[in-house]
Order: sequence, then C-alpha cells, then structure tokens
Amino acid sequence: MGKTLADPLFLFLVLAAVVHVPLHRHGHRLSPGGRRALRALTAACVLLWLLGTHAAESYLMGRLSGVYPVPSADAVADIDIVVVLSGGFATAPVPAYELADGWTAARVIQGARTFKESGARLFVVSGRASRDDPTRVVRLMKGLAEDLGVPSDRIVLEPEARTTRDHPVELKRLGVVGDGDTVGVVTSAWHLRRAMREFQRHFPRLVAVPAFDVAIYQKTGLLRWMPRSRSLASSATALAEYVGSVWYAMRALRDAAASPSANPSPSGRRTP
Repeated sequence: MGKTLADPLFLFLVLAAVVHVPLHRHGHRLSPGGRRALRALTAACVLLWLLGTHAAESYLMGRLSGVYPVPSADAVADIDIVVVLSGGFATAPVPAYELADGWTAARVIQGARTFKESGARLFVVSGRASRDDPTRVVRLMKGLAEDLGVPSDRIVLEPEARTTRDHPVELKRLGVVGDGDTVGVVTSAWHLRRAMREFQRHFPRLVAVPAFDVAIYQKTGLLRWMPRSRSLASSATALAEYVGSVWYAMRALRDAAASPSANPSPSGRRTP
C-alpha cells in the first residue's frame, strides 16, 4: 500500500480529484465551452485512473496472453528450431554491465527451457535494437542463453529484424529452416498473437511458446483498483499491441490487394 500511496500517478490523480470537486460545484458559472472542457478533463482523469489499475492491466494483458496457451509436451517435442524474438536491452556506462531488459530476458529463459525440452537442432536469437551496433541485443541474448546451458555452437544470431514483421522474413533468409521443420516461436505471451500471424505467412509448421513477463492477477481487494505508474505502463503496452495488430492487419490487406493475383485480368477473371 505504501508504494501505491507514494506513486506519482496516484498523487496526480488525487490532486486532480481535489481540484475537480470545486470546479464541478461551481460549474454553472462556466461558459458552455468551459463545461464541456471540464467534462472532457474529468473523463480523461477517470480513464487514466482505470488504465492505471492492476485490474485493467490484468484484463488487457490477460486477454492477449490467453490467445496461445502453454504448449503441450508433445508439441514442444516436435520443435526443430527455437527462435527467440528480442525485446530491448539496458545500456550501461561499461559494456560488460549491459543486460537484456525484462522482456528479452524472460523470452531467452523460456527459449532455453524449450530448447532443452524439445531437443531442437538450433537456437536462433532474432532482433536489432541498436543502429550503431546491429548485433548488440542478440549478443546479449546469446550470452544469457549460454549461461542457461544452450551450447554456443547451436546458437544462430539474426541481427537484422527491426519489427515483428521482419522476424520471420529474416529467419527465412538465414536458410536454417528446412522443409518439414517445426519452428518454435518464443516471445512475450502478450505479443504472441501478432508474432504468430506474421510467422504463419512464411512457415507452415509452428509452435507458439509464451514467455510470461508481466505480473498480472497478483493483487486483490482495494489494491486492484489503486492506480500505479507500473500498471499504467503495462496497460499502455497492451493497447499498443492491439493497435499494432490492427495496423498489421491493414497492411496485410493492402499487400494482398496490391499482389498480382488480386488484380483482375481484362476478361474480368483474376490472374493466376
């Protein structure tokens, strides 16, 4: 409770509520435009409070994370290549002190566990989070995977993927996935839905492997409804993921409409 009461988001919203009370009491003195602005500001504060709660965070993240459940042992056993999608990394004054961030670390940990359980042939770390040093994040991922027991000679670096759409494209360019291979896609549970949609466009045999990196469903009672900056950040991540999914779907429709097979021939039939 103490951390919540000291949280800047909570303090800001409490102050906003204190300011709003007299404004609403004397709202009849405001112009029509002023009253509309006051109602809009109040609605924004209420929405910010709700999005900052653990209840909203858990609902939004839980909806995304529930799309792909933990795979069965049989499904994991079919995996030939484990590909771990990067998140980010934490910089440090001394390069030796740089670490994979929480999202990336959770994905590598789950990826290493899946690699051992499946007996996969290769462990691919994929992503580019630094323009000045393209292999920066995948090197950190490789180091963590080695610490977790993944053999160095079985790890493949893929440092070109900048976006979720790029991961399957760059994996395909590596030429390490053979016909009939099953690819285990490891990423954050809330990110799997969008990632799998992209991988399904390029690979026929896939297993979705969620990495759980957000602490949801852990607070009960009043604490579930108290706003905190951390919960607001998770809610924002979930909303961004929903927006990203819509954007990717729109781009897929645009790409399909622009492909030659979608253009009708002069006879009115679609070209093969």
